[in-house]
Amino acid sequence: MFNALNQFRILMLDNLDGLDDESCQLLFGLIQKDLDDYDHVFLASANESLERAAMARL
Repeated sequence: MFNALNQFRILMLDNLDGLDDESCQLLFGLIQKDLDDYDHVFLASANESLERAAMARL
């Protein structure tokens, strides 16, 4: 909806680290099929293991 209202051609996906390997590969396959529909694609993932380890030490 953001793209339709503003004429932007941006795809933003966050928290991809929550996906298992198979789901991530399927998602990337879908993105590649529609890649021509976007000017920019942003994929974000965070490794939360350091934060979790730090919280466990508190």
